[in-house]
Amino acid sequence: MEKTWNKELLECIVKKVAGLELKKGSQVRIRNNSEYSHQHKDVGVLVNNFGDSSFNERGAWARVRFENGYENDYRKQDLEHADSPSLFSEEIASGKIASGNWSNETISLFSEKIGVPRSLLKKCITGKLTDVGEIPVKSRRALYLFTGMQLFKPAFTLPAFEGKNFFVNNKRLKAGMLQGEFGEVVFDEYRNRIREYDKNLEKLLTFEDRQVCGSAPHAGVLINMILQPYGFGTATLKEMWELLEQKVINLGNFFSDAALVLRTQCDPNGKFSQYLVRHIKEQKGTIVYPSVISLADLELDKTYFGTAFKLKENGEVIPATQLVADCTKTFDRTDSNGLPFFSLRGRYYCSTERFGLLRAYYSGRKLCTNVSNLTDTNVSGRIIIVQRTS
Repeated sequence: MEKTWNKELLECIVKKVAGLELKKGSQVRIRNNSEYSHQHKDVGVLVNNFGDSSFNERGAWARVRFENGYENDYRKQDLEHADSPSLFSEEIASGKIASGNWSNETISLFSEKIGVPRSLLKKCITGKLTDVGEIPVKSRRALYLFTGMQLFKPAFTLPAFEGKNFFVNNKRLKAGMLQGEFGEVVFDEYRNRIREYDKNLEKLLTFEDRQVCGSAPHAGVLINMILQPYGFGTATLKEMWELLEQKVINLGNFFSDAALVLRTQCDPNGKFSQYLVRHIKEQKGTIVYPSVISLADLELDKTYFGTAFKLKENGEVIPATQLVADCTKTFDRTDSNGLPFFSLRGRYYCSTERFGLLRAYYSGRKLCTNVSNLTDTNVSGRIIIVQRTS
């Protein structure tokens, strides 16, 4: 008999949590059916791996340190993940979990963990809901991200973009921070797509209080790869300057990446720089140092040394000779590419550096082109989106 998607979902969820490996650093509690269940009821942390404390005829032992300071050694069969309640373990043992006959506690646990309504999850695992098309898009997306089951992957469609009008070279555009329903959909697609390159890059962005938080070149490039077919992209240096000057966006204590500055082929980020230069020369023939490349003109490429950047077809490489010095200067105006005309006592600041491949981002009224850590980010980062076509 062919396995239904309901059964596959059930097995996937059970495997996802029940099969978690207990290892050093895991948060655990003592199982109710353990002979040591009377010793402690709270959550503890495995301070080493099984066999590290001792090994005898009764098994391999690991030390657990509980929140109140109590410590003792236990075997794997004595413990369970703190995320997995004792009742859940008992349901596995009794066969109830495999049949979908879950307790309310277990349903609530997974409903919260997956991010779907409790009633919907219950219908899915019991087989009362058979048409995937009846599952709301948001819940399908959550099920897909949790299980990886292609069946749940919704078609990528963008909600309405809420931005403010501004002008670049007398052309009216619309811009705003990546947030709201639009931001959530893009963020979920980013999490899905970035795993194809490097799962560690997923943490560059988070979604908090209806806002995408974080900013880094890899994230910005992938956001462009996702949005450009729909007429959107991240703000360029010129667009960022106009947004600030026209007071459409106030970065305040936030920062937002707009480009990369290619200064030399040596460190910092020498391998990334050399890889990018090779692709630029294949398209352009020559290159001027330093040059600026908008994140909107780059693509990600998986290599043996990590996820690198390459120039997309017809991407623009902008000579930036004013950024050659290692210094901090002020400016009040920019050229047609958003690069500063330096002046005394300007309202904006620009910090530069001599070597390597570096970031170019605005932080308040400061244009930073001297930061070498390509994956350094925090909750103060923001992705600025520009709608270029209707």
